Amino acid sequence: GKMGKGLTLDGSDDYVTSSFSGITMAADWSIEFWFKADDVATDRALFAIANDDGGEDDDELSIHFVGDEIGVCSGGENCFSTTSGVNIAAGSWYHVAVTHDMLGPFSDNVDIYVNNERVVTDHTGPDLRGEPSGAKIMIGKSDDDAGDNTFDGVIDEVRMLNYQKMAFGGGIMVSKVEPSTNTVTFYNAADSPIDVDGLEIWKGTSRCGNEIDVGNVPAGSTF
Repeated sequence: GKMGKGLTLDGSDDYVTSSFSGITMAADWSIEFWFKADDVATDRALFAIANDDGGEDDDELSIHFVGDEIGVCSGGENCFSTTSGVNIAAGSWYHVAVTHDMLGPFSDNVDIYVNNERVVTDHTGPDLRGEPSGAKIMIGKSDDDAGDNTFDGVIDEVRMLNYQKMAFGGGIMVSKVEPSTNTVTFYNAADSPIDVDGLEIWKGTSRCGNEIDVGNVPAGSTF
């Protein structure tokens, strides 16, 4: 993917799935990943937590294209939040993150980030409830078996956390760590320059050296 590896899918019903117990949508969580789509088409799915039975219910979650926008959906087709006005183009890398805050027994709160910019804030929609029976994590497909919904492109660095994360890396990634020389190399994975002045590296409760002071780092460059 962005760093030279990643999961390449061709949009022809190839995807990755793995059973996983204990996942519930009625909780706080964050999901993030990088992707580059070769084909942006409605219903092509990037990520889902479902039971892979072809049906749809409010215990399930999917993140997929709605037109050329990203939609967060309960039960596959019931997309209750989209990146309205933030469009995805084929052939470009994007970082997408979806966070969920379980405010109460009947109140959900969804945020969506694209390239570290929060484009959907505090969106409430159909309640996400319970744990899918026989839950599976599905990368590149959702649980909706109607139409061609498998992803066409590359997906990389998929992460899920059991809390609502409020900030993301903004494109700065660790490229290489060399313990013998105490050197850490970073990579600007964003599509534009980033000012990294003030960035710090910490080990435990101690800062390693001084703040980074190199100014703007061009897209695709290391420092």
